[in-house]
Order: sequence, then structure tokens, then C-alpha cells
Amino acid sequence: MVNIKIRASRIEDIDELKALMRSLTEYFKRPFYEKQWIMDIKYKFESAPESIIVAEDTENNELVGMILVDIGRDPYSGAIIAQLNNFIVKKEWRGKGIGSKLIQRAIELCRDKKVKEIHTNARKEIDELLLLFEKFDFVESHVVMKLEL
Repeated sequence: MVNIKIRASRIEDIDELKALMRSLTEYFKRPFYEKQWIMDIKYKFESAPESIIVAEDTENNELVGMILVDIGRDPYSGAIIAQLNNFIVKKEWRGKGIGSKLIQRAIELCRDKKVKEIHTNARKEIDELLLLFEKFDFVESHVVMKLEL
């Protein structure tokens, strides 16, 4: 039986959050700018600690997943919008509904904060991720283009 608790993160979770973030960046073969990330996550703990949502295995007191919710204003309309970032569930814990629980809690937080629209960047090559977000009625709305310097 899996005993998973979805909760707001605490500052004492920072090392486990960092490990989750490192594994996420490694998966996508991206650099991890640890110093900047730690500054950003500490700011989140000060300004909006409820926006760092984690999945904890209560039997082992171990974080097995996370999702970050950034809430702000749309620069065009002024509406309150959210961006879901840094979404990860450890590989050995996938397929157990943990990702769904993390997204559900993120959506609940957004409703509580009167968010009008939630955005996320989901990579098209990860079918399971697209299906998971579609399960919550997310739809593709535009293409993101990038230039690496």
C-alpha cells in the first residue's frame, strides 16, 4: 500500500527539493543552476510557501514528487494567471496517481487564489505527460519557440 501525502513544502525539505530538481534537469539534459535555484526557492518559501507542493512517502519520510505554482498577473489583460513548473514524480513512483494528486492540489490552490487561467509547458515527446494534463482539461493553446544563447 502506498502512503502518499500531498502537502505544502517546508524549508527543511530544501535538500530533497534540490535533488528532485537536479533529476528533472538531468532528464532533459539541461544544466542545473543550483545557486540561482536555491535563491529562487527560498524566496518562494518567504513569499508563497503554499505554492511549493510536494508528494511525500509517509512510510519513509521521503519526497517522491513536486510541482511549483507561480501566480501573477497577465501583462496584457491584468487577469491573475498561474504557471505550473518543475513538475516531477520520481521514476519508481510513476503510475500510482501521484502526478494527478499534485496537479489536483495545484488546481485547488489556483482556484483559492482566484486564478483565471493556468499554463504549463509540457513536452510533446512525453505522451504520458500530455495525457495527464489533458485528463484535467488542459488544451494546447500556442507554440513556444526558443533561442539558446
